[in-house]
Amino acid sequence: MLHGDGAGLHTPEGAERKAYTARTFGAPSVDFVKRMKDRPETAGSIQYNRVLALPGGLPIKAGNDVVGPSAFRVLRAMTTTVRKRELIKLPIS
Repeated sequence: MLHGDGAGLHTPEGAERKAYTARTFGAPSVDFVKRMKDRPETAGSIQYNRVLALPGGLPIKAGNDVVGPSAFRVLRAMTTTVRKRELIKLPIS
């Protein structure tokens, strides 16, 4: 795990939990955040110990299969999220 200069002590845990969320649900953690907001009946999912409802976790896919997770510190600009999603879609060679 990479830890940037000036990152807080909580950063590794947050990154791990966002990555776990993305891997568990097979979708970016921001989608999990939206699901909690849009579908309150699914709010029980937030009670899982390692799940974190914050944007920044992304599943790593090979074709349609989720093969691992990644997590990023989310910047304020939504274009950053779009760029990260495009990065994940790059073919694995």
